[in-house]
Amino acid sequence: MCESAAYRETATGEELLLEDVVRMQPSARGWVLENLFGERREVAGQVKLIDLLGHRIVFAIEAPG
Repeated sequence: MCESAAYRETATGEELLLEDVVRMQPSARGWVLENLFGERREVAGQVKLIDLLGHRIVFAIEAPG
């Protein structure tokens, strides 16, 4: 399958945002992620890495302010 897990960088590593992501769409605030089950999550920040072979998407979350 082609699903990926989406993570965001943290000071101590990575935090899982959403599993089984099959769609990414840009939005005014960042990205809207949607998984196989129709669950959606909006993420503010930049894409740091898309690893299609490793099924991973990593976001560098912008610092507030």
